[in-house]
Amino acid sequence: MTTKILTIEDCKTHREAVRDWLAPAMEHSAGESTIDDILDKLETGVALCWLWTNEKEIPITVAVTELIQYGRKKVCHIITTTGDWKAAHEAHNIMERYATDVGCDSVMVWGRSGWGRELTKFNFDSGRKYEQSYVVLEMSLKG
Repeated sequence: MTTKILTIEDCKTHREAVRDWLAPAMEHSAGESTIDDILDKLETGVALCWLWTNEKEIPITVAVTELIQYGRKKVCHIITTTGDWKAAHEAHNIMERYATDVGCDSVMVWGRSGWGRELTKFNFDSGRKYEQSYVVLEMSLKG
């Protein structure tokens, strides 16, 4: 498996391919962002698009991350990911090392309950584990 972080120019040049890679994940969002919102973040450098390919250079896992500086800590937020869970395990180890290298205090994932089930199964290279610190719930006031 090969890891690549797409450049801003890559994201602009291959916008439709990136859209296609991320579309399955967006189907499960809570509507907080559209795919165009995420593409805009990628094309302005606010977020990074991570691409993992197999030996034939076919994408098997794609993720988008952003760095968030809170008042007292810096977080690498995994906005979305799509693809193979087994590949995502190795991919996460790479993102974790990146987050450490850029001075993050933690990696955060806000997502469906499936994330919690899967992430607690992983044995990360660092030996760290995800713990549930809170749950994000939403009640729509429309409709």
